[in-house]
Amino acid sequence: MCAACGRSWTLRPAWLYPHRSFEPDVAEAAALAYLSDPGATYAATAQAFGCATSTVWRWVGWVAELGEPASVIAATARIDPATPAADLVPREVPQDHPKAQSAARHRALLRALQLLVALALFARAQVHPPDDPSALRFWLAARFRTLGQLALLTRPGFSPPLKNGARGPPV
Repeated sequence: MCAACGRSWTLRPAWLYPHRSFEPDVAEAAALAYLSDPGATYAATAQAFGCATSTVWRWVGWVAELGEPASVIAATARIDPATPAADLVPREVPQDHPKAQSAARHRALLRALQLLVALALFARAQVHPPDDPSALRFWLAARFRTLGQLALLTRPGFSPPLKNGARGPPV
């Protein structure tokens, strides 16, 4: 929705994901920057991406809940059986200081990193490479278009698809 006029688009450009103030490509880039750099901190990442520290923290947790990295790797292997994708997924989050204060958060950080890498490998394996440079947005937009699933930042996972009855005049 436009902040200036309060209206929304009826035809959405391919690069615009619905119901977002920050697009998934920004969340993807910030989460990947934090997770892949051993010395990264939430504060430094937030400053680099022009958002709050808590926003980066929330984005990382949101990405972790979006999907199962193994299922994305399996989908990649169905497209390209010779893919080395399973070997390229990281087994740990690089860090030179503790990035997680609990075991649960550590699992979330690892899962988010693994999912982002798996999505990049999935996008690369497509027969026709996606026009979208963001693997996360490409995957989310495909799920939205094909399954009607919307990934809202305010809750984990995908929202259930809405029932859409037949349109047109009553019979």
